[in-house]
Amino acid sequence: VVVTRTFTFSDDSGNESMATQLVTIVDTLAPEFDEASLPVGETLYCEEVMPTCADYDVLAFDTCCETEVTCEEDVEETACPGTYTLFLNYTATDENGNAAYHTTTYSVVDTVGPVLDSLLLPNDTIINCEVASIDLTPTLDSAAFGAVDGCNGWTFAVETVVEGEAESPCDYTRFDIYTFTDCDGNVTEFTHVLAV
Repeated sequence: VVVTRTFTFSDDSGNESMATQLVTIVDTLAPEFDEASLPVGETLYCEEVMPTCADYDVLAFDTCCETEVTCEEDVEETACPGTYTLFLNYTATDENGNAAYHTTTYSVVDTVGPVLDSLLLPNDTIINCEVASIDLTPTLDSAAFGAVDGCNGWTFAVETVVEGEAESPCDYTRFDIYTFTDCDGNVTEFTHVLAV
């Protein structure tokens, strides 16, 4: 906006002179966000509903002119599928091109290990050494546990520990330890006990 001021000077003889002053009013300040309307970042489990730009009515104000607020979503992946960092990037722009920026950050994580189907888990087993050899009882395949992970894949390992066989070949215990580990390092372990 330009304001023109014209000054006229006259003496008693009717002589006049004039001066003109131009005042230019500019807007160099960016809008300010209404802090109360901005979303607050947090840590979310991967199976929760993720926030979007449309979920929030973010406001910004400018003392000179109208302001428009826009939002863009951005994702930064991690090494593990299903976990990432989510950014809601807000820009408030006034009619003179001045802009303010705000980013809300959400960490999407996996804190839960693979879940085993409790209906499929084997019960502790007693084997009569006079009837069958425990060595003929194989460990179970991963499919036997119905394991699922809500965020990403998992790996499977089996460890067998035998206690007491050296002292009593017909009175000892075998522990089959099944370990499921997801990409984020969360572990679920199940131990199948076989007693002879």
